Amino acid sequence: MTFDLRTIYMMTALACLVLGALQAIVFMSGRFDRWLAWWSASNIALGLGDLFIGFRGHLSDVITVQLGNVLVIAGCAMMPVAIRLFAGRPVDFLRCAGLVVLLVLPILIAFPDSGTARERVIYGSLVGCLLDLAVAYEASRLARDEGLYTARLTCWLFLTTGFIYAVRALSGAVGLFGGDGLFESGAETHALLGLVVMAFLALRGMLIVLMAAERAANQLKEAAHHDALTGVLNRGGLVNALQSASPGRMALLLVDLDHFKQLNDTGGHALGDKVLKTFAFTATSITDADDLVARHGGDEFVILLRHQDAEEAVATAERLRLAFARVLDQLDAELPVRPTLSIGVAVDVDGGETLEALLQRADHALYRVKRRGRDGVEAYEIDTGRLSGSMITVAREKDAAKPDPGNVAINSVVSPAHSVGGA
Repeated sequence: MTFDLRTIYMMTALACLVLGALQAIVFMSGRFDRWLAWWSASNIALGLGDLFIGFRGHLSDVITVQLGNVLVIAGCAMMPVAIRLFAGRPVDFLRCAGLVVLLVLPILIAFPDSGTARERVIYGSLVGCLLDLAVAYEASRLARDEGLYTARLTCWLFLTTGFIYAVRALSGAVGLFGGDGLFESGAETHALLGLVVMAFLALRGMLIVLMAAERAANQLKEAAHHDALTGVLNRGGLVNALQSASPGRMALLLVDLDHFKQLNDTGGHALGDKVLKTFAFTATSITDADDLVARHGGDEFVILLRHQDAEEAVATAERLRLAFARVLDQLDAELPVRPTLSIGVAVDVDGGETLEALLQRADHALYRVKRRGRDGVEAYEIDTGRLSGSMITVAREKDAAKPDPGNVAINSVVSPAHSVGGA
């Protein structure tokens, strides 16, 4: 069975042009950022380049050799730009344009006519290999940073096409592609490689849109599990994170912002929202990466501390209380009522208790703080595996050994909630 190389070029051109046109139409719908425009332009440039090359012998060398190959190299160079934009990483467009000029100069100077097809195939294949490896590298970073399964597929797909380009360059170097003319006899091996590349090009064109769909699904899931105002987990997100967490000792802090309703009524909801975001930022600043911070509802928050006993949890709660007070010093002139923190602590020693049981015990401790006059921390103690009902009152002198977020500006962007296996 033989393969016609000219036909392969024409079929590849048609596939790239159709993909590029469809991507351009989708981009014009306004639902995607400019990365899709660059990916579309890449496919269109590749399609036009292959189309012009396919007319070798029927049109002038200026179109079929020089312009065709310049478009193919430019199309390959647009792909790393597109995937960097997709990942939200900076792109120096002036430097990229300079790189494209340097890459196409040998085509225009060293291999300018149809009689140097073999050298041009070798050179173009090496350039395509390097640019595909650049895309694979960017896709691997994207897979690592965002955990996208489709990014891993993209990485492996571009590694594969990079390998095919390398084989194409080697085959040209050892003379497997026949004479110097592109479509002369002996081009069957070249055509077979071209057929394989054509199939991969179609897959490559679809994967970046699939990456966008996967990212959108992840963002929707993330939004569903986080409080829109403060950025910390909501109740559903807390439950979901707990299901994914490894079992072990855990302490729960139930935190209530004292006088918050009065603050909202007198200072307005905008100031109340600012205080809530300030608390969330403070809480995420003093807790560890595997701890969980969640808004329980209104002015109540839940903090789950991994691998802390009662004494450590009480010390963390006190650090939080004092750190929040210091951060509020920056807002003191704006606050008609100064909120404080009442915190109830409950500890799950063996990792077998439910969230509801921990919340119930922490709520008992929180109620005791409220009755005592607010602005304090108490822990509910368990004696010999059963609830004793006794309370441990925190010594106020215990202060933070952890970094103090008190000097952080109030208007800092609230960090996302700690979550297990975050996105």
